[in-house]
Amino acid sequence: SEDDPCLGLRRLRTGGAFGSFIIPHRCDKVNTLVRGSDGFFCHSVIFKAPIDGPARRKAGESDTLPPMPVIVVGADTPTGEAVVRAVCRSAAETRAFVSDTGAADGLRAMKVKAALGDVSDASHVEAAALHCFCAVLVLEAAEDGRERAFANSPAEVVEGWAEAVRNAGVQRVIWVGGEENLPSPLPPSAPEAAAVSVEGAAEADLEAAARRVVRLESARRLTA
Repeated sequence: SEDDPCLGLRRLRTGGAFGSFIIPHRCDKVNTLVRGSDGFFCHSVIFKAPIDGPARRKAGESDTLPPMPVIVVGADTPTGEAVVRAVCRSAAETRAFVSDTGAADGLRAMKVKAALGDVSDASHVEAAALHCFCAVLVLEAAEDGRERAFANSPAEVVEGWAEAVRNAGVQRVIWVGGEENLPSPLPPSAPEAAAVSVEGAAEADLEAAARRVVRLESARRLTA
């Protein structure tokens, strides 16, 4: 086996397939990855195993986790842009899901892995979030002026996101939005979930919300 510091994952080589990835912390699922003509795709969950070694720190040693892969859905919104800038400083890998081509190009220039598509396409969001420990879901992207061909309302987009990250095996979800559009209660999406309220549209408000997201994303565990 070998550790992949870029992904924050452990890679195991197995016969016939390139390997399997184990996400540290409480997610112990192991997915077989098979090489196809266009890259790797998830084949199946084959077993569960505890994770030892440096990827799992001793209790009480730190209040924060080792760097983990994070995806920001709706990164082409003002709030999403602020979150990506903040998360990039500490995450093992930062991904983004956007609908705007220019935003995708700018994010890639920042070494962010950007997926371009319709935010209401839950299956596309699920594929982009695969192997991420944390997903940041920016609710502005569910109700702004962009095209959303796979949903008839913001509520349907939110339901699709919850299903997508749940199916992708994401362990922690952070919902980000104004008080008026944060769902209550939060939809079932991951073992750990939290909400960050954006107080206003000023740059200082967005940056403050982004800092709260980073604290939640990197915390060893979320408390009620």
